[in-house]
Amino acid sequence: MTSESFIVNGYPIGYDRYGTGPSPVLMIPGALGTSKTDFYEQLEGDDQLDQDKFTIIAVDPPGWGRSRPPARKYDDNVFNNDADCYYELMKHLGFVRFHVIGWSDGAIVSIWMVCKYPGAVIRMAIHGGLHTVYSKTISVLKSTRNVEGWPKERLDGCLRAYDSKEELQKLWDRHLKFVDYYNVYFPRDPNINNYPKVNCPILIMHGDKDALTTIEHPEYFVKHIKSARLHRFPAGSHDLHSRYASTYKSLVEEFLLK
Repeated sequence: MTSESFIVNGYPIGYDRYGTGPSPVLMIPGALGTSKTDFYEQLEGDDQLDQDKFTIIAVDPPGWGRSRPPARKYDDNVFNNDADCYYELMKHLGFVRFHVIGWSDGAIVSIWMVCKYPGAVIRMAIHGGLHTVYSKTISVLKSTRNVEGWPKERLDGCLRAYDSKEELQKLWDRHLKFVDYYNVYFPRDPNINNYPKVNCPILIMHGDKDALTTIEHPEYFVKHIKSARLHRFPAGSHDLHSRYASTYKSLVEEFLLK
C-alpha cells in the first residue's frame, strides 16, 4: 500500500493505493469516511479484495480525512465537486476507465460520477446511497448526533483517521446541518435527466434492516437506471460490507470481473 495526495479544485485529495491488478477500482467512503475508516475489511482485513486482480484507489473525500484543509464546502455543488475531484485524480493516475465502489455518501457520489462521466465508469457496485432525504432519514441521523454514542467499532474506526472525538464531533455537527438543508439544495433529483445515458452495469446492494437507507432508495435507482440491478441482504443493515464482508467480497469481485 502507498499513500499520496493530489490537489484538485483546491483540495489535497488523499488516497491509498492497494494492489497491482489489471482492473482499476475507485473506492469512495461515506460521510466523514476515509479508506481507513470505512473499507478496512475490503482493503486490509481477512476479506480484502483480490489485490492481484485489482488496483484500488481508496480516497478521502474533499474536506475529510487527509483531504483538508480547506473544510468541506456544503452547498448544491458538493457532490458534483466530489465527482470532479475523483475523475481528475483517476485521470492523473493514468486510469481513463475504471470501476467504482461506493458506500453511503460515497454511493451518492458514485451516481453523480456515472451520470457526469458515463464513459469513464466500467462497472459500479454501491450500497447505502440516498436519492433524497425523507423526514425519517433526518430522524435516524439526528439520533447519532453525539459521537460518544456511536458503536465502538465505528468510533474506533473514525479515530484511526481523526485526532480526537472533539474534532470528529465538530465535523459531524457540520454534516448534520447539511442534512437539514439537503432538500433545499436538491429539491428534485439533479441527475434524473441523465439516467437514460447510463449504460454501465450497476450492482446496487441493500440491507433490508437498513434504517437509514430504506428500500425506496435502491428501488428508485433501479427504476430509473436501466443497467442497474438490486441484490438484497435480508439481515443486512447500513454497514453490510462490514457485517457480511465475506459475502460482499464474493459478490463484488464476481460482478466487477465479469
